[in-house]
Amino acid sequence: MSKLYVVGGRQKPTTAQRLPEWQVWGGGLIVEIDVRSGTARTLVEYMSPPDACAADLDPSIVFKAGTLVDGCLHVCTQTEVLAYSVPDFQQVGYVSIPRFNDVHHARPTADGTLLVANTGLDAVVEVTQDGDVCREWSTAGEDIWSRFDPTVDYRKVLTTKPHHSHPNYVFQVGGETWCTRLVQRDAICLTRPEWRIALDGAPNHDGNVIGDRVYFTTADAHVVVADAVSRRKVQDIDLNTLSSTKGPLGWCGVWRSWTTTTSLSGFRACGRRNRQVSAATARRHCPASDAAAPPDRPAPAWPAPER
Repeated sequence: MSKLYVVGGRQKPTTAQRLPEWQVWGGGLIVEIDVRSGTARTLVEYMSPPDACAADLDPSIVFKAGTLVDGCLHVCTQTEVLAYSVPDFQQVGYVSIPRFNDVHHARPTADGTLLVANTGLDAVVEVTQDGDVCREWSTAGEDIWSRFDPTVDYRKVLTTKPHHSHPNYVFQVGGETWCTRLVQRDAICLTRPEWRIALDGAPNHDGNVIGDRVYFTTADAHVVVADAVSRRKVQDIDLNTLSSTKGPLGWCGVWRSWTTTTSLSGFRACGRRNRQVSAATARRHCPASDAAAPPDRPAPAWPAPER
């Protein structure tokens, strides 16, 4: 593994008053990191068009979780899903529909549709590449439109918080569709509602499937591993043990290499702290047979997630 693609955003210039997370980011970024040299190269800088966001309210524009499938990287802003060809990073796909709000993740299906974690409406929606809705599921145990209004363009709404479930990642195992929920500290199967993976602990994100294992991250810097067959938690890797930093590490993330033979752990900054662990160290704590996953967020008495 010599290079990584990192998706995220550029923070707006600091002001005397701290901005809320739905206004803090000033543009989406995709950056290539050369692990050997330590250099970085910006591949994509992106701003949402005014008709796809609350442009008059100074919204956050940021890329959230990405999914790389068949040479195509799918990323999302709060209100859009974009696809870029790899490695030339030409935009090859785009979907934005009025019900999108605080979108956290999107992944393509074998049928050519997109599964979208529509966090702002506590829902997962399946759409075509043209934006037609095929199916949608509430992740909060209620009818989506009992709390929201289908006539509203939610791309123009800065935030719908507090969320009742905060679905933040979508994954598939054996043809079944799952989503990860932060509020309930679990992952639920949308196509088999009786199936659930209890994660407990700090608030969780992600759900990276490797073989028969599913990898989640938590706000207190743990990687939680579940067995996809038994639907039980089988391992809890404490990344705090890899760092001498005192205090919280910040929202952690674990990225899988293209070959899944190595992994790299890193941490988002918490205040002024920012630490990174070598790939060799990460391998010892998260071996190739139990390879790794993507990013995460907050806990019972912690502040609301800001991603």
